[in-house]
Amino acid sequence: MSEHIEKIAENLYALTARKMKPLIVAVDDKNNFVSHYGELSDYKLPQFDKGQSCVEELPFLVGLEDEAYVTLPIVNFNDDNVSSVNIIKINSNRYVVLLEAVDEYQREQQLTQSSNETKLLYQKLQQLTQQLEIANQTKSRFISGMSHEFRTPISSILGYSNLLACNDSLDANVIQHARAIERNAQYLLSLIDNVLEHAQLEAEKLIVNIAPFLLHDLIVNIGLMFGSDEKNAGLTFNLETSESLPEVIYSDQIRLQQILINVIGNAFKYTEKGSVTVSFDWHDEKLVVKVTDSGPGIPIEHQKNIFQAYSRYNSGSNKGAGLGLSISAQLAEKLQGKLELKSQLGKGSVFTLMLKAKVGSTDSIINEIDISNNQAKRVLVVEDDEDLIELLKIYLHEYGYSTIFATNGNSALQQCENEAIDLVLLDMQLPKLSGIEVVKSLRSSKFKAPIIGMTASSNIDDKVKALEAGCDEFLSKPIQPTSLLTAINNILSHHG
Repeated sequence: MSEHIEKIAENLYALTARKMKPLIVAVDDKNNFVSHYGELSDYKLPQFDKGQSCVEELPFLVGLEDEAYVTLPIVNFNDDNVSSVNIIKINSNRYVVLLEAVDEYQREQQLTQSSNETKLLYQKLQQLTQQLEIANQTKSRFISGMSHEFRTPISSILGYSNLLACNDSLDANVIQHARAIERNAQYLLSLIDNVLEHAQLEAEKLIVNIAPFLLHDLIVNIGLMFGSDEKNAGLTFNLETSESLPEVIYSDQIRLQQILINVIGNAFKYTEKGSVTVSFDWHDEKLVVKVTDSGPGIPIEHQKNIFQAYSRYNSGSNKGAGLGLSISAQLAEKLQGKLELKSQLGKGSVFTLMLKAKVGSTDSIINEIDISNNQAKRVLVVEDDEDLIELLKIYLHEYGYSTIFATNGNSALQQCENEAIDLVLLDMQLPKLSGIEVVKSLRSSKFKAPIIGMTASSNIDDKVKALEAGCDEFLSKPIQPTSLLTAINNILSHHG
C-alpha cells in the first residue's frame, strides 16, 4: 500500500514540478552567481558563469532588505515570464526560488479588470441617475405649470357656475344651464387630473386633503352629472343609497369624486344598451360604492390588466387614454381603500370601491358656523388671477369676513406691514416673488397671523415646502367654498 502511495506522490510531485517549473538560483552577498537548480531556460535566463553578476537579469535583487525571508508574490521580470519569487538568506548567500505564476497573474488581471469595469459601470449608473433626476425635476416643473394653467381657470368656471346654480332668484333655465356648466367642468377637471396626476402617483408625490364633507352633496352631484339625458345616451341611470349612510365622513371629496367619475364614466363608455346603477352603502366603517353596468363584460384574461395604465379592453375603440381606472385604483389606495372588479363576458361588470373613512358630525361643516363671529376678522387675499380674486371675495364676504387684496408678493408684504390682518390667504405660484418667498419673509419678520397656502399643484413636495416655510394650512385648487371656509374657521378658532 505504501509503495503505491509513494509512487503516486512521486508522479504528483513530477507533475507539479513540470507545471510550476521550479528554479533555484544561489547568489552571494554581492548578488554574484554561485549555483543553480532547475532549468534557467524556462525563465529565459542565460547560463551564468560563477561569480557573474545577476543584477541585470534579476533586478529585484537590488535594494532588498537584509532579511532571512522575502516573498514577492508576482514578478514580471521579463516580457514573457511571470513568477512568484521567494528569497531565502542562509549565512552570506541568498537563494532565489522562482515558481511560474502565469495562472495566478491572469486571475489577478481578471479581478483588476472586473474591478475597473465595475467602477466604470458605477460611474455610468451615477450619470444616468443624475440624468433621470434632472428629467424628473423637469417633468415635475412641467406638470406643476400645466396644473396651474388648467386648474386656475377651471376653479373660476366651477366657482362662478356654482354661484349661479345656487342663486334661487334666477330663472330656472339659467340655473339648469349653470349646473350643466358646473357638471361638465367637474368632468373636464377629472380628465385633466387623470393625465397630470398619473406622473405624480408614479413618483408617489400626490397629496390628499382629508376633511369632513356632506356625503349627500357628493351623491347629488354624481346624480346630476350622470343623470342628464346628454350623459345617459339612451341608458337607464339608477342611483341607490342605503339608510345606513352617515351624513358626514372624513375623506378627500375631490379625489373620491374623481374616482367615481372615472368608474361611472367608464361604465357609460362601454355600455350601449341597458343600465348603469350606482349604489352607496356603509359597512364596517367603510363606504362601499358599487357601479354595475349591463355592458359587454370583460374577458378574464383582460381583467388582471384592467387597472394598469394605458390598458383598455377592445383597444381598437377610441374611448380614452386608458388612464381612468389606473388612476382610480391608485387614488383608492391613497384614501385607504381599494377598487375591485367582477365581470363576466356578455353579462356586464361590477366595480366595487371600498373606502375606509371616519364618520364626522355636521358640527364640523362650515354651514353650522355663526357668521357673526367673523365680522371683526380681516383676511388678506394674495392672488394674481382677477377672476379668482372676485370669487374668493364673494365666498369670504358671504361668511362675514372683511377682505383686502394683493396681486403680487411685494404688495402682500407691504399690506402685512401696514395693515391689521387676521389671516393671509396666499397663492403659492405668484409671479416674481413666489408664495414660498413671501411666507419666509413674513415669518422672518415675526408676522404672527396664520397663513393658508393655495396652489393648483397636487405635488406633495409643494405642500411640505409650504408648511416648512411657515404656512399653517395648505389647500389645492379648485378650492371648495366649504373646505376653504372650514379651514379658515378652524385656524382662527385655535389661533390666539
